[in-house]
Amino acid sequence: KPEHIANNELQPDRSTWGYHPWGGTLFDLNGDGKDELIHFTQKGANTTKPYLSIRNGATGALIREKELWTTPTTQWTSRRGLVSVLYRESGAPLIVVAIDDYPNPVYAYDAALKEVWKADTPNGGHYMWPFDGDANGRQETVFVGKFALNTANGALRYRVGGWPDNDHIDCMVMGDIDPDRAGMEGVAIGGSGTLYFDADDGKRIWHLPNSAFSDPQYLMMGEFDASRRGLEIVIKQRASEPERRIALVERNKNIL
Repeated sequence: KPEHIANNELQPDRSTWGYHPWGGTLFDLNGDGKDELIHFTQKGANTTKPYLSIRNGATGALIREKELWTTPTTQWTSRRGLVSVLYRESGAPLIVVAIDDYPNPVYAYDAALKEVWKADTPNGGHYMWPFDGDANGRQETVFVGKFALNTANGALRYRVGGWPDNDHIDCMVMGDIDPDRAGMEGVAIGGSGTLYFDADDGKRIWHLPNSAFSDPQYLMMGEFDASRRGLEIVIKQRASEPERRIALVERNKNIL
């Protein structure tokens, strides 16, 4: 039967704590064939401290936790937490954590929550995407917003399409969108519009400015029209936009 984790002081859903609601993941960290739950929690009734927690996926029992590096505060509404598990080219899997706590440090931990590497991603964005560019089943890159990091050591591989210093990425997708191009492609959206780029080196292929589709916030890709070659891209405006428009975009930049 489903297990319930009592909230008490550990309040991942508290309204005054603004970590992103999908800041959790499942992965078999110890190789026993059963997934553990990795997620953010907080402690403290007034001044809160964020923690990264690992729990038994079957029972919810706490296995270990680590206090994160952010300054304790009573106002978390403007911050978001991102967590992913990377299946690297070599070595054990890594837990990668990013928080909107400028200059946006990113930390990688092993299953014992010991630090393996650290990277800085200033004004990177609100999205993390582990990426397997050569389709060998292991992720050699992790995107933290506009920054593509080497999963082995956290070194910067490139910055997506020259995305501006003063803007961040709100959402992104990666995949073989265009079957007529070698390799894979990525799409990133944010205040600077919609950017379609080469996933191997981050170079811009095309760009839709806000004048073409304003304030893009949500993104997905898929085979939505089988009569057209390649995948299509779905872009949705921010919910604060009055019309909340949705656009279906082809691989060649054409808005359908």
